[in-house]
Amino acid sequence: MKRNILKPIGKSMGVLGVVVMQTFGLQAQLQVSDLAGDWYFAGFSVSSDLTETYYNGLTQQTRFTTSSSQSAMANEMLVDTFFREVPEAVFDSFSVSPTGVISGADFGQVTLTPSLIADAKFSDWRVKFLTTRSSDILLRGYMDGDIYEMAVAVKKPTAATTAALAGDWIFIDYQTPRDLTETYLNTVTQQTRMGSSSDFAGANEILVDVFFRGGYGVEMGAVSIAANGTITGAVSGSAAAVANGTVTINFGEGPESFQLNEGANFMVRTLEETDEQRLTVIVKSPTSTTLADLAGPWRLSSLLIPNRLRETYYNTVTQQERQSVDSTDFAKENEKLVDVYFEGEIEALYGVIGISPTGVVTGLDTGTVTINSPSTVTVNMDGDDLIFYPTANHDLMVSFISEDGEQEIMFMTRVPVEPMKLALDFDGEGPGLLWQGTGDVRLQSSTTLSGWTDVNGSNGQSAHQSAGGTAEFFRLVQEQELE
Repeated sequence: MKRNILKPIGKSMGVLGVVVMQTFGLQAQLQVSDLAGDWYFAGFSVSSDLTETYYNGLTQQTRFTTSSSQSAMANEMLVDTFFREVPEAVFDSFSVSPTGVISGADFGQVTLTPSLIADAKFSDWRVKFLTTRSSDILLRGYMDGDIYEMAVAVKKPTAATTAALAGDWIFIDYQTPRDLTETYLNTVTQQTRMGSSSDFAGANEILVDVFFRGGYGVEMGAVSIAANGTITGAVSGSAAAVANGTVTINFGEGPESFQLNEGANFMVRTLEETDEQRLTVIVKSPTSTTLADLAGPWRLSSLLIPNRLRETYYNTVTQQERQSVDSTDFAKENEKLVDVYFEGEIEALYGVIGISPTGVVTGLDTGTVTINSPSTVTVNMDGDDLIFYPTANHDLMVSFISEDGEQEIMFMTRVPVEPMKLALDFDGEGPGLLWQGTGDVRLQSSTTLSGWTDVNGSNGQSAHQSAGGTAEFFRLVQEQELE
């Protein structure tokens, strides 16, 4: 997948121009009071990098790297490698009052920005959630220090029933390892020993291999749930819901708990196992999907993770370095392991697009949307085809990629903006503009406020990505018939 579809969060995109927007019409569709209720939070984090420990045999000092791009120096040997931050899959609950006060397992305040993003400030952390029109799902992939996290929150229902689950569902299970395994060779006994990343080289030992403890992967499947909770399809089992939306699902290996949203079209859970962690989302499919159902402005957020380690070996006789294809390799004769690193970068990616009623994509990138079935949609951007799975109300779409070298989970949320209102977005490359596009609405720009020109291609669209760098004014205009 080409990385220019979405833009990394937190990286400089150049100087932005001052953008002032002239807007007309009603107030924003979403209000803070719409978020009031009890919420379930699922957080899935991975470490941003590896830390390597080198031991200098001459000075007998140890050195910790600040980046896995660093390697052994003169007289040094690699003795330990570990995740900079321990990966976690966590869940919790909190409540939001009609004025945005957060209470429960954590406390704080949530406000809505002019861009209709839920800015949640908890006691010791902060996340700017993307919202949906139905105001019962919040999510965001983001970077916080040495971790990257995908955070998903769903508003709990108050009267959920098993019968409300009836329909077709798509489940996606996103899996990553929680630790590394290190292999040490004792140069005296010629025996090998394996330990976790909390281990360290002992006397006469050298580190010869590092690999993931637990696996990467993405699994998906389609199931149907009957009104009585019977599950058929890719797997068989049963489901039962209680009033607050806790859904117990049994696929034959014991009961597992998921949290249902208020609209009864999305379930989520996180799970920590001994060696792995999981983020699982289950999406209720629509009974029908048309391009008109998807027309409007959307925000995209994803978590991209490389799923392969590379190792650098140094041959002390030939003084040549060798890079491994992956971490299944091992030190050969006269070789020592001097560096371990991810094959690619871990990134929280973000972007904004608009989908026209005819399926044309504009905004950060251009492309097309094709309806494959009520439950699957192909979004083509910059030549890449991405398969998305929409919720029953078409407010949210989920996609995933699992390739040799990387895996990604991606969400698209429909922006809850009223007709003839503009939402400004600064998280992408240059300021993004989002609005509800129809055939008689177009975007105009001006640098002086005295002369306005149509933005090329904006008629009937819902998103525009400004180049930035200069002061620019925008407004929406609508054709009106004269009586």
